[in-house]
Amino acid sequence: MHYCSLENKFSGQVYQQNKFLGRGLAQPWHAMSERDYFLKSAKVFGSDVEPTVAALRAAGEHRFDRDESRHALEFPLEALPVLARELPDMEVAVCFFIAEQRERETVLRELAVYRTTPSAFDIERDL
Repeated sequence: MHYCSLENKFSGQVYQQNKFLGRGLAQPWHAMSERDYFLKSAKVFGSDVEPTVAALRAAGEHRFDRDESRHALEFPLEALPVLARELPDMEVAVCFFIAEQRERETVLRELAVYRTTPSAFDIERDL
């Protein structure tokens, strides 16, 4: 008899669903966590978009996606240390995604979001 914990089964399923996207098929602002295998990115909204774009560009970071219809900006979690110097207390959303098949197409479904600030974010702990 083999015992496999529910946590192990869930993390195995997430890994299987995200492994191809995590190997370069996702957008350049997504990173696959080695701990929980979710694809993750950072987002800011509204009046925080413009200063974030300016800080990212000044640091040479051009991997981001601007969504004008939602007044949002999505960018890599790895860019948060840059923002910690420029915008340390700005509210940032850390987003968790999983790949799903829908009508013969792979799409990313956003499963969870948590709030942080660039100064509080620890990439070793939070990615």
